[in-house]
Amino acid sequence: MPPVSCRVTYRVGTQWNTTATTGGFGVTMSITNTGATPIPAWKLRFVFPGGQQLTEFWNSAAEQDGARVPVANAPYNATIGPGQTRDGIGFNATWSGTNNRPAAFSVNTTACSVA
Repeated sequence: MPPVSCRVTYRVGTQWNTTATTGGFGVTMSITNTGATPIPAWKLRFVFPGGQQLTEFWNSAAEQDGARVPVANAPYNATIGPGQTRDGIGFNATWSGTNNRPAAFSVNTTACSVA
């Protein structure tokens, strides 16, 4: 199978403070297939750099294992064709301490560029 080539966009849309050191935030992500072959059954992976914790997600299936967050496609958006983008992948989460964005993303174990 040809290697995956991808770009991920991670946008914090809203953020709120519960106290001076805790709060919540909402993120919308997109994955763009920058390669020449389809990406089937995608799995996006990233690591939260702080005390973030998922509370809900949409347009995907997500779970959290410590700081690691694997996000898998939903049945209706499983394949990303060449040049196509999967928009609207999102989640709400909480944070404590700081709310830094993840530094790196991968799709199906291949590192993606970050927009």
